[in-house]
Amino acid sequence: MTTNGADKLVARKVSKWFASRDGNFVQALDSVDLAVRPGEFVAIVGASGCGKTTFLRIVDGLETFDSGEVFLDGNALTSPGWDRGVVFQQDSLLPWRTVEQNVWLGLEAQGRALAERRRTAHRMIELVGLHGRERAY
Repeated sequence: MTTNGADKLVARKVSKWFASRDGNFVQALDSVDLAVRPGEFVAIVGASGCGKTTFLRIVDGLETFDSGEVFLDGNALTSPGWDRGVVFQQDSLLPWRTVEQNVWLGLEAQGRALAERRRTAHRMIELVGLHGRERAY
């Protein structure tokens, strides 16, 4: 099943359950529906523990769901992909790498050449005002 093509992201009746420590099950998501058109900016707001992060992990392909459907550009999501990413609330840098190496991590995973990684990292580091700290952590 595909979407009508007008939406960038579509979630239909997405549900997710987790097993608790006492052997019971907790429902994290209950029939979530969402449609996001290209260029839209969406914020997901809710109380702590309501399933926001679980839903984002599903969209990123890092978490499976128990029922429903999720589509990106009309294609069913079944695994992580380079076309999506998550920015965590807490820093999640790799402490054994420099700032520059952390910035270029995604490019490295894509197999980009060292010169391109360095150019891109320096541009991003300068953009956020950390020029001169590329080698530090």
